[in-house]
Amino acid sequence: MPDVVRETRQELMRAGLRGEVRAEGVVPDLILRSWRRSIGNSVDTTGLSRRYRDIDTESILCRAAAPVLDRWQHRLADTGATVFLSDSAGNIVSRRAGDSSVLRRLDRVHAAEGFDYSEDSVGTNGLGTSMVERSAVYVEGSQHYNEALADLACAAAPVCTPAGSVLGSVSVGGPIEVANPMMLSLTLEIGNQIEERLRSSARPQDLALAMSFMRFRSSDRPTVVMDHESILVNTPGLPYVSVDSHVTLWELVNAHDWSSSETARFSLDGAASQVLARRVTGGPRAHFVLHFSAPDEAGGNRTCSVRQGPAPAAAADEPIDHGLFIVEGPRGSGRATAVEELHANQGSGGGFESVTVAQGTPTPWPEISDLLADGTDVLVRRCENVPEHEYRRWRT
Repeated sequence: MPDVVRETRQELMRAGLRGEVRAEGVVPDLILRSWRRSIGNSVDTTGLSRRYRDIDTESILCRAAAPVLDRWQHRLADTGATVFLSDSAGNIVSRRAGDSSVLRRLDRVHAAEGFDYSEDSVGTNGLGTSMVERSAVYVEGSQHYNEALADLACAAAPVCTPAGSVLGSVSVGGPIEVANPMMLSLTLEIGNQIEERLRSSARPQDLALAMSFMRFRSSDRPTVVMDHESILVNTPGLPYVSVDSHVTLWELVNAHDWSSSETARFSLDGAASQVLARRVTGGPRAHFVLHFSAPDEAGGNRTCSVRQGPAPAAAADEPIDHGLFIVEGPRGSGRATAVEELHANQGSGGGFESVTVAQGTPTPWPEISDLLADGTDVLVRRCENVPEHEYRRWRT
């Protein structure tokens, strides 16, 4: 019987990284994306993983996961399933199975502790691909990029810190004849239990910083969350962070008088940037969220305005009714801050979600409507991408 999945993968390899293949209904989109990444990384399709390093069994991840893996090893005894744990680099740091014959079968493909199962090492596989995709995945048979793994199946999910950073991944896998997609739910449960242990072992102040980081970070705005001893930063914010800058920033925000406002703007001496700082009092002690911008983006006197529907801009001390609000202003003028304050001061009292309208794609009205129906306040970004004929939808 022909293996359509393998034939599709081989067709893509012949077509090249940007080649087109008919994969709809053959493999999920995330598998196709992973195949393309594997081609781009020149991953060997037949060789076994040769990267090996000693594992640190006393790492935060291993300590948090050990009791969870112990329980599930006992529950999965005699099922033929194996539980794997990898670190953020893709190295297998723990493997639990009750069947010695299965272990020998896994050893033959180097699916063992210490070996590298990142996607750029062995191609499409549960442990590595789930971390790249930042989501749960199920990889079966010839969906694996490496032919040596074609007799296996696995479900995997990333394991994240309370701040949302990927710390590793967990997988339930085994011979393809005993595997089924229901392993995905099992894997998610194991991952959730490990993450819960990570949260329970964290200090309350660390959790407070993590929650602020998840709330205020953005993909393109340099963002730092800090107190006097800890600091969290997104990728755009890395150039602004060092041991010296941590001390300087802490002295700057700690010396400010926050009695009149929870936000303030600072200019950094000797640096071509400005900082919009927010004091957060949630948690055992206060900490700060910092957004960096260049002076021409920060805009000095440039400010945003808030208005309801077609009405004129509201004064700072003028109440605004619930409904549709429009926040206007140039980049760096504090639009995001204005929305956050509007939600905090005059919101519905429910949750808060952000929805971005991408150019050339349908406006996600069903998603927006469902959120509003649940009592969630919604920030719609990139409204200029909403077609003009749909403007009436804002009032319905």
